[in-house]
Amino acid sequence: MLNNTRASSSIALTATKYIAKILTSFPIQGAPMLQLRPNCECCNTNLPNESTEARICTFECTFCSGCADQKLGGVCPNCGGELVVRPRRPAGKLAQFPASTDRVLKPEGCSAKA
Repeated sequence: MLNNTRASSSIALTATKYIAKILTSFPIQGAPMLQLRPNCECCNTNLPNESTEARICTFECTFCSGCADQKLGGVCPNCGGELVVRPRRPAGKLAQFPASTDRVLKPEGCSAKA
């Protein structure tokens, strides 16, 4: 029975080390990550990575808090999804994983419809 306990402990330790290695290796180059689009699709307000005013849906449509709250009522006009605060990428990761520079803008502006 003692050998089975040692074997189980050894397997558990190996699995724990493997999981820890996976978790500390993220993000992996080429893995999907947020684009961090640079502007509001409605009014073209700049929304750099460090902005606390950016709102996104699950498709990463991006809006400023003013448009998201006042014009759109917290609902994405493109898909009907909920608009939530966009997370910020740690500054130390931006060099390796930069934010997008591709601007998306609706020239006609936005209105709440999906």
